[in-house]
Amino acid sequence: MSHDRSSPPPGRLSRYTVSAGTLVSLVTGRSAYRLIQAATTVLLLPVWGTEVYGTFAAAMATFAWLMALVLTGPEKTVLKVLPRAPRTGQLITAGLLAVLWWLPLPLVAAFAVVLARYGDGVAAVYVGVAAMQLSIGCTLLLVGLHRAHGRPRPDVATFAAMSAVQVALLAAAVAGLVGPVGFVSGVIVAQLALNVALAVSLGRPSLRLRHRPVFLRRLVCTAALLGAPDLYLYLSTAVLFTILSASVWAAHVGPLYVVVIAWSAGVNLLIYVFRVFAPRTSLALAGRAGPGGRRRAAQVAGRVAVANAAWLLMVVAAVLLVPHGGAAGGLGSVLVWATLLASRAPVMAGMLWASYRLENTDARAPRVAGLAAVAGMVMVAAAGSVTVPAWGAVGVIIAFGAGDLAYTTVIALLGPGRRPPHDGATEPNAAPPAGARRAAAV
Repeated sequence: MSHDRSSPPPGRLSRYTVSAGTLVSLVTGRSAYRLIQAATTVLLLPVWGTEVYGTFAAAMATFAWLMALVLTGPEKTVLKVLPRAPRTGQLITAGLLAVLWWLPLPLVAAFAVVLARYGDGVAAVYVGVAAMQLSIGCTLLLVGLHRAHGRPRPDVATFAAMSAVQVALLAAAVAGLVGPVGFVSGVIVAQLALNVALAVSLGRPSLRLRHRPVFLRRLVCTAALLGAPDLYLYLSTAVLFTILSASVWAAHVGPLYVVVIAWSAGVNLLIYVFRVFAPRTSLALAGRAGPGGRRRAAQVAGRVAVANAAWLLMVVAAVLLVPHGGAAGGLGSVLVWATLLASRAPVMAGMLWASYRLENTDARAPRVAGLAAVAGMVMVAAAGSVTVPAWGAVGVIIAFGAGDLAYTTVIALLGPGRRPPHDGATEPNAAPPAGARRAAAV
């Protein structure tokens, strides 16, 4: 007798229950790292000065998407698929390990070449930051793989080590021992060491998954679509900071980046909490529960879109009435920017919840999430090309809001769908295809 796909298999939900103690330890470790990272970002500004720090900040904003590219889609896919299709878990893990062992190396080698040939100038900072972001993304994905296999302890230990590295490098920067290139080099070395330790403990890498081309294509497509929303968040920052640095408001880059990093720490923490519960949510929304989950996500997204539209109208009206309110620079302007971002917290929380709920439903969800991300990115670029040259950092924040409005509107309109699709129609969902089951037995 086969199990009814409208509900999770017996006992599977209890396996992915997150205890209060585990949640506290995971959140504490991640929060400590984010707070230390944010504090480091703030303190490096007076240590290096506006000009040097501005180069570092622009590079960080430009290449933050690399971390999302390697992390978010694969991690979301693993956390969604492994609870529903556990027999394919080791096959997927081995395939990811085969890629993660070599993925950061080309950029690390390019950084070494640029540094040797051109010294520690702007080019070295940009290439080094790109290598650093990619290496951090690999670390976070490896930690996610450990959690997907029911091993949360490496998560806590890894972030404790990353926090210690940040503190040590900050102390070295304050002492005048390292500049941006030295700071980046230290982080890269630490991340590569952590990656080796995490990968070895997950088992041997293998590319056996390539012998199951249909299942592999579904995995890759699902990962690309599920990673699009997070990639949108990072790419929107990169695009808007690029426009800002090329405008007459280039002096806003450093101070605004400090504010955005502090804001992002809270956003990333909420995303992380959602990821901790993703395996259980994926099981709860498997099968016939999927369409209902999508409808609920669409309802919340619709309300968020209305609230976001109201926020945009009020902020734009305020800027038109007081055109230089947040554009002059200095502490007063920084407080204005921080207040504007903080006022977006309820809207952002609602958007992230709707996206999280949608992504963990059925086979239609990744397509909706991908389309929403594309709409958001197009809107950010279009709005930013107008608002940033006109209003500087305030224009960046307004463009963030415009992008989020487009993102939630697409989920609200397309999320419910016309009819429930068949699970597994376009992604590996409740059960693996026959080829994947045979591969798992090899």
